[in-house]
Amino acid sequence: MTLRSIVLCAALLLHGCPGSSDPPPASTTCVSDSDCVSGKICCTAQNHTCLPDSVCNPPPVSATCDQFHISAGTGAFPAQAPTSCQKPVQPSAYPSGQVQTFGTRSIGETVTFKVASGTGSVSIVQQAVSATSAIVFQGTVIENTVVPGKVFGPDGGLLYDDSAVTPADPSVLPIFYGGSSASTGVMSLPNATPLLSQSLAAGGLPPGNWSFTVNDYAAECVGDSRCTDGGTRANQYDVQVISKAGGLPSQGVLDVNFYLVASQAPFPASAASATPSAQRLAETLAALYRNAGVCLRNVTFYEAPQWAKDAYGTNISADKTGPCDPLDQMFTLSQPGNAINFFLVQSISSTARPGGGTVVGIDGTIPGPSTFGGTVHSGAAVSLANLGVTGCSGAMDLRGCGPDTVAYIAAHEGGHFLGLFHTTEAEGENFDSLTDTGLCPCETCAPASQQSSCATPSKKPPPSQPTLVHASSCVASSCSGGDNLMFWELDRPISRGKLSAQQTQVIRLNPVVQ
Repeated sequence: MTLRSIVLCAALLLHGCPGSSDPPPASTTCVSDSDCVSGKICCTAQNHTCLPDSVCNPPPVSATCDQFHISAGTGAFPAQAPTSCQKPVQPSAYPSGQVQTFGTRSIGETVTFKVASGTGSVSIVQQAVSATSAIVFQGTVIENTVVPGKVFGPDGGLLYDDSAVTPADPSVLPIFYGGSSASTGVMSLPNATPLLSQSLAAGGLPPGNWSFTVNDYAAECVGDSRCTDGGTRANQYDVQVISKAGGLPSQGVLDVNFYLVASQAPFPASAASATPSAQRLAETLAALYRNAGVCLRNVTFYEAPQWAKDAYGTNISADKTGPCDPLDQMFTLSQPGNAINFFLVQSISSTARPGGGTVVGIDGTIPGPSTFGGTVHSGAAVSLANLGVTGCSGAMDLRGCGPDTVAYIAAHEGGHFLGLFHTTEAEGENFDSLTDTGLCPCETCAPASQQSSCATPSKKPPPSQPTLVHASSCVASSCSGGDNLMFWELDRPISRGKLSAQQTQVIRLNPVVQ
């Protein structure tokens, strides 16, 4: 048994402040167009596979949107702080015909679910009914992440194995999982280039009976000498599978909720629709997502109860992300429905993030539990420290317009919720699961004087202060991604909020996009 060695970061930092099976045969492997049948080209951007030109080179996406609507919501919040940890099992808000419910299942059980022809995406959602929250692995306490042990396609082929070693560049895998998700976990697919390309070319995921095994890290811990506490196969989870019908939509609509949790919010939720900074926040968020083919529809502001502001509003920790820690308990305040939930806090504290940068946003997990409100991972925390800055006009201005900065942070964290990972992680050693987002490896992209301190996996012992790859080093043709919305760092002169074609496809396939 091999516990997965990579858990990708769901946080955004502000610069200056600071054994799986082969991929499924999406199509024929090729070197040039002559290797492909008529109607297909050799797509080098997608693992040298033969694909229709429209799939390999999709046209730029920009949605044609109606005006979004800003309103104040009347949330049903607890009148006072709960006296115990809340880990509710929630239902999906998706149409019942697209939700397969399997009830409580035990570790090791095989769950078989149906995928209809033309299904664009599938989300496997597991919520703890009775489960431990953490294990001790090699002397370190880590979250008891709930993740399928194995996933099999309708032909019986193994598409995912959680015991397999994950490559630094997971874009070669059929399915990728990189979340840290105790208590509630979601696996959405397709989320990596091979299966994404295959499903787009075929008009949907392969239809038929798929299956997966119920699993968590505690089960993988049993019998592993490196685990000294927390190993058990007795945990149980509620299992639901969400299917999004209709293939890849050309565009979609998205509802978002903002929860005012900060102790010093610049406006009350009741005044959001008439407040320029709230309007600018929504306008910039809408502009960023419009380039993914997604239109904002309803933007709802909720006023958190005073007890929640006192508990979560200032310096909420990004280092403590267990289901009973304040961050995840705050997310249980999210209301039922199918929306992305942004919790606007005064500040986010951290002492363990790379480079000592200031954390300005952090997601519950990647991806979030779309269509499920009220779980421990149903949201993202966003710092509103700059929201009250005025004088905004014209195009997005991350230097002078505070609401634009808050909108950018929200768009980034919303990207995680929708299933996107950092294009390149801070140390330049791990990358996302898509082939067209650009790579920025430390060994070739960091300044030459700093490359000797790169955290190259083969180095023993690892450097005590590894070199980080900053956005300024990741804007060349061979070292790219620094201007992408999902780069690990917000660098005001460089960040542009760009999205690749495959990123926009993953976004539009998520069930929260309607």
